[in-house]
Amino acid sequence: MAFFDDTSWLAHSRASLTRTIGISNEFFILNDIKINGDKSELIVINGDAADSPSEGIIMGSDNATVLPSPNHKPVRYLGVWFIPSLSKPQQESIAKKEIKAITSVIRTKKLTVDQMVYINNKVLIPRLEYRLCTSLFSVLIARRLYTPITKIAKQLSGLPGNAKVNILAHPGLVGFIRTPNNI
Repeated sequence: MAFFDDTSWLAHSRASLTRTIGISNEFFILNDIKINGDKSELIVINGDAADSPSEGIIMGSDNATVLPSPNHKPVRYLGVWFIPSLSKPQQESIAKKEIKAITSVIRTKKLTVDQMVYINNKVLIPRLEYRLCTSLFSVLIARRLYTPITKIAKQLSGLPGNAKVNILAHPGLVGFIRTPNNI
């Protein structure tokens, strides 16, 4: 038995996508692979209204109709969130959840500055970069989102709350990697 997870089909038009899925369905039949069309998702990005697959695409051995995701609904693929229409609030919400997941755990722990630097540099920043690789925040929004982390880092470092974030980022002092927008 084999599993066939996380496959993506990319196409520039509905006709091209239908052709690709038809070829893949033939391959699946030849190799006795069952595809569950009900678990498939269709995301249309920059789609032409005249060519939009609003009635869906037929997918899988069960001939399930896969409807396009609504423009406001993010689709997760391999841990990365894709949104058909540019929606800053949803992207910010994803970033807030990642940051809150880390801060809610580290607030209750007695950490050293070095441990906090490690968590930030090796856990949080890579997670944010990976999950939001399709997003770009303004510097002000990135700073606002990242404030809970910098507050905790300042507390652990014994710095006053109004100290500049650059002190945390200085490699000779704390060595905190700043957020992807270089704030």
